[in-house]
Amino acid sequence: MTFSFRRLIRAACLLTACSALALAADESARSASKAGKPIQAVVVSTLTNAGTVVAPPSPDAPVTYRAFDAGFIEAGDVVAGDREPSAGDVAGAFRAALNRQGYRAASEGASPQLALVYHWGAARQKSMPTDRAGYLNLGQEANFRCRIFLVAPPRLANAIWSDIEAHSIGQNSLRNLFADWQEAKQLADDDRYFFIVTAYDWADLAKGKATALWRTRMSAAENSGYMAQVIPALARGSGPYVGRTVSSTSITAVDVDAWDRAELGSVEPFPAPVRLKNAANPNLLVEIARKERLQLLGEARSPQQDPAWEANPPDAAPAPRQIEVAVAARQTLLGEKASAKSSGRRIACVVFDGGYVGSASAAANEKLPDADAVAAALRATLTANGFTIAADGDAPDVAIVYHWGTVRRLYFPPPARTGAEPGDGLSYFVMVTAYDHAQLMRGHVRPLWRTRFGAAIDAGAPSDALSSMAAGIGPYLGRKMAPENASSIRIPLRAVSKPTPPGFGFPAPGLLIGGADEKLLVDVVSAERRRIEGDKTAPGIDADIWETRAKDRNAAAKAALPPSLQQLIERYQQDKRALQDELSSSIRSLGTDQDPSRTIDAFNKKNAGRIAALGRTREAIRSEFAQFAAKNQKPGTEKSIDALLEEFMSEASDLGADTFAKQP
Repeated sequence: MTFSFRRLIRAACLLTACSALALAADESARSASKAGKPIQAVVVSTLTNAGTVVAPPSPDAPVTYRAFDAGFIEAGDVVAGDREPSAGDVAGAFRAALNRQGYRAASEGASPQLALVYHWGAARQKSMPTDRAGYLNLGQEANFRCRIFLVAPPRLANAIWSDIEAHSIGQNSLRNLFADWQEAKQLADDDRYFFIVTAYDWADLAKGKATALWRTRMSAAENSGYMAQVIPALARGSGPYVGRTVSSTSITAVDVDAWDRAELGSVEPFPAPVRLKNAANPNLLVEIARKERLQLLGEARSPQQDPAWEANPPDAAPAPRQIEVAVAARQTLLGEKASAKSSGRRIACVVFDGGYVGSASAAANEKLPDADAVAAALRATLTANGFTIAADGDAPDVAIVYHWGTVRRLYFPPPARTGAEPGDGLSYFVMVTAYDHAQLMRGHVRPLWRTRFGAAIDAGAPSDALSSMAAGIGPYLGRKMAPENASSIRIPLRAVSKPTPPGFGFPAPGLLIGGADEKLLVDVVSAERRRIEGDKTAPGIDADIWETRAKDRNAAAKAALPPSLQQLIERYQQDKRALQDELSSSIRSLGTDQDPSRTIDAFNKKNAGRIAALGRTREAIRSEFAQFAAKNQKPGTEKSIDALLEEFMSEASDLGADTFAKQP
């Protein structure tokens, strides 16, 4: 994340009482959601140690469940007129999400594998005076902690909260300048709608033991739309992330499809948590739901703050090694429409292997990765994520083409711990692109979506890393990541110990028999390959088909600012970058077994004056934004301040914003 113009502008609007503008912007966003525009959400999904050994659902082995609706929560201030959805709407949306991922409701009288307990509602800021200067008010503290844990993975959320408590008693720290820390606190400043589900082992519940397996939290800013539309959208959008760890260190923003009540008929809500018959502790499920409610309100210790979520119990198998993967996912407008149209049903596809792409710099004696292992992993994840491989003679919805291998020109920023600049060294990659099959047959190239995974070359052996990336890419296919369509996640590293049996591979692109241009697919895939290899002369898909030109928008938005404000921002960024560079250099000089916390604390103490001066500059920028907002409701671009904000946020790197290194 970068220097946040969003929060500066929002603060300026509040300070200058631009309430009419804010209300108009909120109403515009809500209307857009009602019209079907995707909702920008944040997902936090975490497995426990017990959850890592539970097999995910598959077409041949679905996972059975019983779901319990723990009820609506409205934390913080109440907003008159914002009505919650019906329990049936939320249940119907969540049921559709589970069905698509291979989870099936247990039949009457049968014992399920999972008990799913879910909460939904709104977490708004709590307006109340501070008890005394310099200390957090207890009510506001719990309220803000609730929203921090909605948007940040557990470790990051705990670290942020420790830093906030330190600042509340006057301790200076540079920790709050780390990019993810800033982003999480800024997201938590928003009033948020949420949907949260936790899975428990049903057999252990009967024995009187609450064994949590995973928890998935979906949330979106309150101005994303009306509550009655956003919460069901979050419930339905949770599907690709349930039962998985998305990222243990970074904020993960995704787009979820807007919700249309007309999609459902009459839907029965899930029951509230009930007494368990013939169980060692019949009230256990009710007690779990009550405790979770307090945790979600920030009034009790979260289980994700408990070591059981982070460390292996003595009798547990070691957690599988994970690798850091950068993911970029794009969708065209046609792709968004196709996704909405196919919601709730499986997508028939035909898949082609675009082939291994190897950098010329790769070692000459390096063994080529196992193509069948990559294909088998991709086949399994497609099937698990709502796709069906079309049988011979059947007309597919989409044609999917994938490329994989190693490249020198990185598509993604490398892991922060390497300290490398983009473009340095080799990286593994897997790229999957979907095209409208019917349009291909008519002789037209109509891309629907493209998802790319990238990992540092030291992530593992080629076959292991590439097949792991192919296996992990499934939940991100046919989606659009936000902001900037990029994020960072961690996935398990699977070992390819023996050759993959025959029959799992996909064919190379061939002739479109009966199509208007039978060589079209071959030509498209050949051009894709050449562009991956760095041939900029190869024909490619116009960038405008994926997204509008952010750089042009940012140039216009930046020009609208007064010169004095631009200069102040540049000075702030220069000073902040200098501090960051010094701190990053100190951290990178540490050994792998050394704790960086002491280095950071010593740096904070040594540079307390510079850090304080940076804070004063930030407040000066905030003040100038307030004056600018008061005088210019329609600055240079003749758009509202909120629209100008979006232009800045669309690609803030144009403004020289810096990304702070993370702790190793």
